[in-house]
Amino acid sequence: MLKEVDILYYFVHMHILLKCYYGVYLYHYMNLEQIGCFGVVLEKIPATLAGEVAKEISIPVIGIGAGNQVDGQVLVLHDMLGMSKEFSPRFLRRYLDLNTSISEAVQFYTTDVKKGDFPNEKEQY
Repeated sequence: MLKEVDILYYFVHMHILLKCYYGVYLYHYMNLEQIGCFGVVLEKIPATLAGEVAKEISIPVIGIGAGNQVDGQVLVLHDMLGMSKEFSPRFLRRYLDLNTSISEAVQFYTTDVKKGDFPNEKEQY
């Protein structure tokens, strides 16, 4: 049985093979399962390939921009809530625009402090 460090090295090495053909991808994912990995995360891979990997191995396959044929999905909370506008990969769906709300709140706070309105008497001890 491989040690955790060996598995990590193998996993990183396997990702270096991104330009290899389909069969090599599947072979390496199957090897990860055989050496004891409990799951695989696929990020920004064609949906059809991710689906094939999910069908061929028995451990969970989690996708980040890898289509909807995998066993589960990851979407980073900060991205989902729209806390930043700079990061915008194709797989990102923003459910809120907190970036604008946070910017407005900071502007209101700054204005209130400069006017001497914050803290007011009710907000003091």
